[in-house]
Amino acid sequence: MIFYQTPQITVQWDDELKAVHNEWRGFIYGDDYKLALNKILELLIQKKADRMFSDTRKLRVLNQDDQKWAGTDWIPRVRDAGLKYQAIIIPSSQLANMAVRNTINKATLTGSTETQYFDDVEKAREWMRSL
Repeated sequence: MIFYQTPQITVQWDDELKAVHNEWRGFIYGDDYKLALNKILELLIQKKADRMFSDTRKLRVLNQDDQKWAGTDWIPRVRDAGLKYQAIIIPSSQLANMAVRNTINKATLTGSTETQYFDDVEKAREWMRSL
């Protein structure tokens, strides 16, 4: 079920994984980025989910302000909403890859949320199914 969609992101519920699935495409920043992340959070809360599957392979570089906002504002709210497991398919762009990892690492999700990084979608799905 597609919950929210723009040219830059699709947010949907994955029944098989019991997870919020989001797929990022291209450049997204500012209010559009914040809205997209808040839609992910909204679906996570609505479904009372503890899993998120993020396909960021086509994501481009995130700007510093958006990384900071995600790490200091959004990620704590996602953690408080009950996120326990997160699979991230890493971006093909090295700069975007570093931005995604830095945002997660700065937010110190470790301890409360298990985050695994993958370069293969099926391996990520297998890990999530094993939970």
